[in-house]
Amino acid sequence: MQHWQIQAPRSPARCPWCHDDVQGVEQLVACAVCGARHHDRCHAECGVCASCGASEALYPKAPKTPRASRASRGTRPPAGSRIFVRVSGETTTLSWDASSQGNWLLIALFAFFPPFAIWFAYRVLNEPRQSVMLTPDSITFTTPSPNQLSRVRKVIPLSALGAVKVQGVQGGYFVTLDHGVTRHVLVTGSLLPALKAPELEWLAQEIQDWKDAHA
Repeated sequence: MQHWQIQAPRSPARCPWCHDDVQGVEQLVACAVCGARHHDRCHAECGVCASCGASEALYPKAPKTPRASRASRGTRPPAGSRIFVRVSGETTTLSWDASSQGNWLLIALFAFFPPFAIWFAYRVLNEPRQSVMLTPDSITFTTPSPNQLSRVRKVIPLSALGAVKVQGVQGGYFVTLDHGVTRHVLVTGSLLPALKAPELEWLAQEIQDWKDAHA
């Protein structure tokens, strides 16, 4: 599975269109596909990334969206979904079982090498329920660390949350959440994704509706 971790550069980057330094995060636009940095004005004029030709971009500040009349659609998860919705005061938590049939199949494939099989089984059995916690001010979720070797709980202010999308690549679907010029991937399973595409679509829309109502 592909993960995006597009970070603001630590040193000045050159815009591939005008070749001048990109001074300051406020001028920065990152390509959502390859991560190339551009001046926002250059990307707006050309409409595409100079490196790979993609049109989608990530911005340091999330664009303003109209305020919705309610926090979410109030709909239930898709039929047969393992997503559980819990409301406590002004906080809504969307949680689900992180295990999947694919995890156990992966363990079976490594049965010929017990150390790997035991490690995989331990990780699956000890994986806590994954969740997304929504408050009037922030969203909390699990995402891969920049080195992809571990996972971290990330807290993002709703006012800084950008687009929430379902992406599909070879091997499955997953939800991405944009924060400035960083694209985070929502972890749904212990080893392999635990939610199906309709569940991810519902989850992404719930997050987007919540953001529109509170950001």
